[in-house]
Amino acid sequence: MPQVYHTRARDCHRNVTAQKPLPLCHTPTRPQNFTFQNPRLHWARGWDILISVKLTARQIERLVKQGEVVHTECKDASGGLPDSLWESYSSFANTDGGVILLGVKEVDRKFSIVGVPKASTLIKRFWDGVNNREKVSVNILFDRHVYSVKCRGRDVVVIEIPRADRRERPVYVGRDVFN
Repeated sequence: MPQVYHTRARDCHRNVTAQKPLPLCHTPTRPQNFTFQNPRLHWARGWDILISVKLTARQIERLVKQGEVVHTECKDASGGLPDSLWESYSSFANTDGGVILLGVKEVDRKFSIVGVPKASTLIKRFWDGVNNREKVSVNILFDRHVYSVKCRGRDVVVIEIPRADRRERPVYVGRDVFN
């Protein structure tokens, strides 16, 4: 069975140098000088199908220290999934993608890792919500996009949201796009 990739067609179905169409199962190679210095932005480079880079505890600590920026959103999920999670999911999917960290709390504009009580239960509830058409219009994630990382002895749930394909946009919250 051929492997199907979830990415923009212009990134993997065409050889840019030769301008010839390639088979669907073609996997382009990275340029030799290509390195992931900022793993949060690898979606913008179009290589999300090639590398399954999971954030390490050290990288999460760096993101927490940096705080919320354009491609990062931190949420305290000690009481379960926050309601604002779905708006963040929608906005990242409709733009360039991003990372949502569950288990990170903001106090006086500084972020700290508080962890989540049961990461596996929270991940299951997230999958139930993202596959529910009452919550969001479309699920653009794979299993590799949602995982937990042990950071400072606490579990942090990482949700990596890629940019939605143009045929799947707009990604919206609720039943109606005009809500």
